[in-house]
Amino acid sequence: MSLNDKQAIGNWVEELQELSERNVSAAKLFRALALYRENIDDEELIELINKMN
Repeated sequence: MSLNDKQAIGNWVEELQELSERNVSAAKLFRALALYRENIDDEELIELINKMN
């Protein structure tokens, strides 16, 4: 994972932390995304993945 990707995830975690009463970590973010999977368009996700370096 690039430094820019790590920074973007860190920024997202910080933003979520400000909205939450609980402690938010990158691990919790990934777990939440896994639980939210049914609401994510797989084809759109694959398009994004294919565009990545």
